[in-house]
Amino acid sequence: MSSNYTFLRTIGGISYFARVWVEIDINSGTVEVVDAIGGNANPDEGEFDAATSPSWVTAALESVREATEYLTTAGFIQNGCIVRIVRLVGSVVDSREDVVACAAALATWQIVCPQLPLPEPVFANGAWNLKYPRLAEEDYKYADLSAA
Repeated sequence: MSSNYTFLRTIGGISYFARVWVEIDINSGTVEVVDAIGGNANPDEGEFDAATSPSWVTAALESVREATEYLTTAGFIQNGCIVRIVRLVGSVVDSREDVVACAAALATWQIVCPQLPLPEPVFANGAWNLKYPRLAEEDYKYADLSAA
């Protein structure tokens, strides 16, 4: 299964943008997050990889790990999964690590839990972060990823 999320916000006349694509394989036994962009980034398309922007890729990997940890603890990922970051698009003007991190986590969330609202992006102290929802007991329904 695959998903992508475009993070685009403007605050105080400043734009923040990143788009991240992820793929997920379920029931892998453990949770693993992988940089699968490799050397396939096309700079003419605004694509970045670990060679052209290592801090962005690191931020994406860390945020996906955080999101999968949260979703595993909440019971939405039962038997592990492998999440691969396959494409990252940004702009040297509008993209930063925090923006890429939000886009990557949100792409992951919407593929694992499409039935739940997305975490809320919050701008505070000059950076974007995600406010994860507090899940009520009735929300603790396991995602049926096998049907997708």
